[in-house]
Amino acid sequence: TKTFFRVDWGDSSKDQVLEQAKKSCQPAYDGSLLCDVAISDTQVFADERPPRSVDEVLDYLPIGGFIPKGAKKTTANGVITYTVGSILGIDTVFEVTDSNGVKHIRKNMKSTVQVAETSLEFQNP
Repeated sequence: TKTFFRVDWGDSSKDQVLEQAKKSCQPAYDGSLLCDVAISDTQVFADERPPRSVDEVLDYLPIGGFIPKGAKKTTANGVITYTVGSILGIDTVFEVTDSNGVKHIRKNMKSTVQVAETSLEFQNP
């Protein structure tokens, strides 16, 4: 089954993306390209630099999460932080309420897809 999703290539134009992709990807029967990729998950906030506001959590943390069982709960600047252990890590979860009153629970992680043998990358949906 094919799955399609929109990709934000950042500052690269469509022509730049196609030029790089054609160098490392294989043509498929339908004219699309099949590319090898690598996925990297990275921590966004750390003890030295926790989120300073609700907007920072919403702007920088796109991945939803679940509150870990037994997590330590702290609150600052409208951000509820749930940590496992004593430091902010990739498993830390933040709970915030946006300006419309909607509650969001976001994992302290950004996931990036890198197209093999190119400089192309995009946020993993």
